[in-house]
Amino acid sequence: MEKKIDIIFATEAEIEAVWDLEKEIFSDSYSLKTLEDILSSKNEKLIIAKDEDNNTVGYIIYMAAADEGELLRVAVKKDARKNGIGEKLMNEMIDDLAKAEVKNIFLEVRISNEPAVGMYENMEFQTVAIRKKYYRNPTEDAMIMKRGL
Repeated sequence: MEKKIDIIFATEAEIEAVWDLEKEIFSDSYSLKTLEDILSSKNEKLIIAKDEDNNTVGYIIYMAAADEGELLRVAVKKDARKNGIGEKLMNEMIDDLAKAEVKNIFLEVRISNEPAVGMYENMEFQTVAIRKKYYRNPTEDAMIMKRGL
């Protein structure tokens, strides 16, 4: 049986849980202050996934500028992966950006992150460029991907 997952906009009450996930998943993690700034931003949004026990199991950070959107982060707790949470978060972002009349969504992803690349391709994102040595810790190229709305 599939577990119930709620997708909601984050508030200050969840920011510590998001930060804990951020540090666990990303080698170049955002600071707590950066996450707090995102909460108060007009252009950036932070949406979280909560499980039936009210635990934060994933989040997505994205922004809109004029008619373009950009995925900044999407993360799912390691023991909650392969349950469609990433796709639910992505779909929430896509729906929100479509309402904002965004025409294209862009993202960067490590070339070695095959699960993420596969999810993005399944969601109609296409590779448009390679950004050499974009990532640090470890140094790696990024795929720039785009999806029209």
